Amino acid sequence: MKTTLLMAKVPSAHDQTAEVRRRKTAEVRRRLLQTGMREAGIPIDPADGIIRSPDGKPRLSGYPDFHFSLSHSGGYIACIFSGDEIGLDLQEHRQPAGSTGSCLRIARRFFTAQEYAALQALQAQQTPESESGGNSSLQKDPVTRLFYHLWTIKEAYLKYIGCGLRGNMAGFYPLPLPDPQFPVQGFRGKIEVFEDKACNTDNVLFHPAAYALLPAPEGYSMAVCAKKLPAGICIRSV
Repeated sequence: MKTTLLMAKVPSAHDQTAEVRRRKTAEVRRRLLQTGMREAGIPIDPADGIIRSPDGKPRLSGYPDFHFSLSHSGGYIACIFSGDEIGLDLQEHRQPAGSTGSCLRIARRFFTAQEYAALQALQAQQTPESESGGNSSLQKDPVTRLFYHLWTIKEAYLKYIGCGLRGNMAGFYPLPLPDPQFPVQGFRGKIEVFEDKACNTDNVLFHPAAYALLPAPEGYSMAVCAKKLPAGICIRSV
């Protein structure tokens, strides 16, 4: 099965109630799932086949070789489909992690010492103008970009192994670290784990994997993790 990533815009939330936003978001999510399932030759409706495994990961009942991972952030929803276990995460660069100080506070709490040190080193290189805030500065700030690159890699990995955000983000780290100064196209690496770290209180163990940063809309980061990534991932807007 060819690994495919489908992405769609969420209808604008302007002048919409929370219920209308939830309904429209659910419609986009269902459309992505239906498209991926149809292209894989699966004739059932997503509402009739999606179940939760014991680890909480969504799966399609009766199709053990069909795997998917959904992510929604800001104005986009993305879903990746694969013949093997896979995890995807998409994040808009926004508040509360929209300043270098906020990024560092969150990283100190959740990231490894090496990742936190890398963010600190980048911050030390920043000028006052680069830390002045605003959406345009967020998109250009390498500290914010590296923070979100790392966050998406980590969340994609936790989704891949089935922990979700209840997993311990400091129990593993990507090698090499992403370089926020260069385009993400084709940037790949591996996930290394600390032997004494478990995923969560259920003692689900971490295990090595591979990661890739994927092209994303401006102001976003997107990453995928799997045991072994395919040579190419077909990315389409629908």
